[in-house]
Formats: sequence, C-alpha cells, structure tokens
Amino acid sequence: GIMFSDAFVKNRHVAQRLIELNYEPSEFYITNHIYKWYNELFKLPNNLMRSYNEFMRKARPTPDTKLICAQIRLGSSTGGNKGADEYFMPRNDTFLYWRFIEEEFLKNQQMTKNDFKIFVTSDHEDVKMEAANYFGADRVLYTTNSSYHFDRDFKQQNDARCKTLQNVLYDFYLLGACDAAVISHSGFGLFGLLNRKEPYKNLYVYTFENQEELRHNIWNRYNKKLNFRKITSLQKDLFFL
Repeated sequence: GIMFSDAFVKNRHVAQRLIELNYEPSEFYITNHIYKWYNELFKLPNNLMRSYNEFMRKARPTPDTKLICAQIRLGSSTGGNKGADEYFMPRNDTFLYWRFIEEEFLKNQQMTKNDFKIFVTSDHEDVKMEAANYFGADRVLYTTNSSYHFDRDFKQQNDARCKTLQNVLYDFYLLGACDAAVISHSGFGLFGLLNRKEPYKNLYVYTFENQEELRHNIWNRYNKKLNFRKITSLQKDLFFL
C-alpha cells in the first residue's frame, strides 16, 4: 500500500512519465505528496466543516496562537478495547507526552497560557481527560467518542459505528492543522501530521525502542531525510523524530 511509491523512485522506466506529470522522480515518495493528494480527493461534509471552523476559532483565538497536538495510541495496554488492538505503549507513559510538550514547547519557547492550545486524539477516551487535567480544561481540545480503531473494533451497531468512524476521520483531518505535534509510532498519527504543507515541521514521534532497524526498514522508505534524536531527560530513554 503506502510503499508503492518506492518502486516509482527506483524504476527508471517510469521516470519520464513522472516528469511529464510534473513530479521529480527522485522525490516521488508518498510523504511528499500526501497533502496535495488528500486535499484534491477528500473534503469534509458541510456539517463537519462547520465543526472544523468552530474548532479553529477555539484553537487559534489569535493569529499567533500555536496549536500543539498529541496523538497517543495505547492499544490493548489497559482495559477499554482490550484485545481489539495490539499492545502499543504502557498506559503510564502518557505523562511523558505531557512533560515533553511542557519542556520542548512551553518552557523552551517561553509560551504563556495565551500562546497555545493543545489538541489530543487517542484510542482511549480517558487520555484526553488526563491532558485536560494536566494542562487545564481551557487549554485542551478534543473530540469525544473518537477512540475507535475501525480495522479492529466490531462491537458497535452499524449506525453507532458510522458516527464513531466519522469522529475518527474528523480527528485525522484536525491533525493537519497542527503547528507542532508529538505522536505515537502509528500510521494514523504519522499520516495525519504529514498531511500538512510543511509535513516534517515540529514533528516528534514517540518510541521506547532503539531506532536503527526501524530507521532502515520503515522510516527511510517514507523519506531519506529523516533523523532521530534521543531524549533522556524524561526518566527513561525515548526517541523522538
């Protein structure tokens, strides 16, 4: 699926056709084109566009307000949808996201409470409330009832599933409005953030494993310019993109 563009980059037989279509063959990685393709192919329905416009009024009450985003996928590490998704990260590691946001953005950039809003999306609803308690309910925005993995969750009836899926897709769309973000090593968060005009700007990816194999096998397939740096100040070794 998402790796199809690798073959085009490496295949000299299609290079001329890519040039005719105004693409640089050596840069034909899918991550370089998500924003353009997504916005040409998909539009929010009118009801969600109204919600989006209202969300943006809250997220950016002034032109200088920065929207910081957190996408956290726990998987089956706690209750909730246990068994519906693979294990992703320990439940208690969510506090590392909050501390990373606090240190990397709020303190290092000397932001006051009027300088930022935080949008949180997660596969566990209680994570959103945790963020609101940590930063303050007036600073944190989130969509309710969007903690759903539509490839794995099958318990809801059709109408309820459609409504929840709509919320999930809406969260994905909202990620494209982020000025900065820290996300799980998850395709949902990654592609949500790459769906921006500047896809790699202030993008951080959480993992608690060494990146050498991951760097070689996965990330470099997205784009050859990715770098990792190690964060050790949060009580454990973490790697953020």
